[in-house]
Amino acid sequence: MVVPKKFIEWRDNAYFPYGSKIRGLAIYKNFVGSCNGSFKHLPKRLFYSWVRDNINDIRDGKDARGIWFMIGDEKISDTITPSSFIHYTCVEFSEWFSKNYDSFLFSKLSSAGLRQQFLDDMCDGRESIVVNGKNVHLTKQQFNKWLEHGAKRFDLQILSGRDGLGRWVIIT
Repeated sequence: MVVPKKFIEWRDNAYFPYGSKIRGLAIYKNFVGSCNGSFKHLPKRLFYSWVRDNINDIRDGKDARGIWFMIGDEKISDTITPSSFIHYTCVEFSEWFSKNYDSFLFSKLSSAGLRQQFLDDMCDGRESIVVNGKNVHLTKQQFNKWLEHGAKRFDLQILSGRDGLGRWVIIT
């Protein structure tokens, strides 16, 4: 089977965490998004066969949320319960992260940009949020902690770093 050069370039630049399930739809959207729309009508079945054939040591399966891929053996899960997630964060962040985390996967994102997106979506752009009946200023550090709890809730990993533009995160 002939595989497009864009797929090979994408595969070589993508980060696949060892031992973690990766949602098939998430990597499909990531690939299509990285190609500036040139593969927007690509059948998922064809893309999944490219993944199976061109990524070493990959396994796949299907569960209630759809097709998943995994490189290597499964790691022990350290997820947290929904009630613990809300306890560590707040109801608004829990709803926002649960609804949006698929769109964050495998992309290098500005931590400050994610924080601002949350504030715009859930707090009408205000810097404060009501947590346990108190009006609280949401600091960058607090938001980053909330992101870590969100990753644990959905059995994801967060890679982070800093560059000339500030702190960045990759959720995998």
